[in-house]
Amino acid sequence: MKFSVIIPAYNEENYLPNTLAAIKIALARIDSPAEIIVVDNESADKTALIAESYDAKVILEKEHNIAKVRNTGAKSAAGEVLIFVDADTLIPETLFQKIDV
Repeated sequence: MKFSVIIPAYNEENYLPNTLAAIKIALARIDSPAEIIVVDNESADKTALIAESYDAKVILEKEHNIAKVRNTGAKSAAGEVLIFVDADTLIPETLFQKIDV
């Protein structure tokens, strides 16, 4: 089963590196394929560059509506399981293990 981790982001350069690092660590603990998608909501900072540096797929969404931003990420996802995480959230290392049953 493939996971798609979707992160809506607007000017999150201060939080996104820690969030992406935690996600990468958690994904390394499972055998399932996964992708990370950052939906950049027209950030004026380095949000997109940071996401790309963590090998995340960056999708742009111009409309400032969180539901629209999440849906944009979901539409571009290739996973069977969609996991939505805010850009300032630090997930535990075991999160995906609990889902990957």
